Amino acid sequence: MWQVGTHSSGVITLLIANWQIRVSLKRKVAANTHLSDMLMDIDNFKPINDQYIRQVIESVLKFVADIAGAVLRDWDCLAQVGGDEYRLFLSPTTVEQEKVIAIHIEEKLKQVKVRIDE
Repeated sequence: MWQVGTHSSGVITLLIANWQIRVSLKRKVAANTHLSDMLMDIDNFKPINDQYIRQVIESVLKFVADIAGAVLRDWDCLAQVGGDEYRLFLSPTTVEQEKVIAIHIEEKLKQVKVRIDE
């Protein structure tokens, strides 16, 4: 997974992601390949955000990003776009690959049980 100029959760910021997306779009036009742009957010994150200190919140966000990032290919891009929202940019890809990646990330995250020791 491509990353540089990381956010505190360990994924790239939207500004850098947008730069990579522009570069990939130019390559896509030249190579006539399919690109995928997906949004992902963490369900039921507000209670965690409201109840815990910033360090716990950042740990949870990084944990989610690590799981999603482990599923992505080396040339894909994962960016944190706000609080509990991430943007996944897959290039080159097919619609079938996009679905497989999205389902795989969802299945991995559903297996996780987060325990926060107070």
